[in-house]
Amino acid sequence: QVRPPPHVVADRHYILHSTLQLQEDARHEFKGHCNISIYDIPMSCFNQEGVSRNSVSASVCGLLNAGTGGIILLGVSDGACVLGVPLTLYQRDHVTTALSYTLSRYSPPVPPSEYSVCFVP
Repeated sequence: QVRPPPHVVADRHYILHSTLQLQEDARHEFKGHCNISIYDIPMSCFNQEGVSRNSVSASVCGLLNAGTGGIILLGVSDGACVLGVPLTLYQRDHVTTALSYTLSRYSPPVPPSEYSVCFVP
């Protein structure tokens, strides 16, 4: 039996371009990208009004401040369409490391026991 790599949820999957039966609310946030911090956002997403794409860290901060927790789904559009984010193992490590680093810089820092990262095929 082939085991999935660490942090991959094997018993769950999403179908590309399908629409989730879930809506964004106080505990669910959809992001069509995986730009963790503002420094990860490509220059093409900046315009005269500022940034046209919010980083994942802004959503994480909002969920933490709400105090109820929640789930951020990367690779899902605001309309709940599964766009997917194809990532190599190196890129998965980068996302995990960038999130860990960003959360360690919050005041107060967010310990790893307070969040988890799962990659769903």
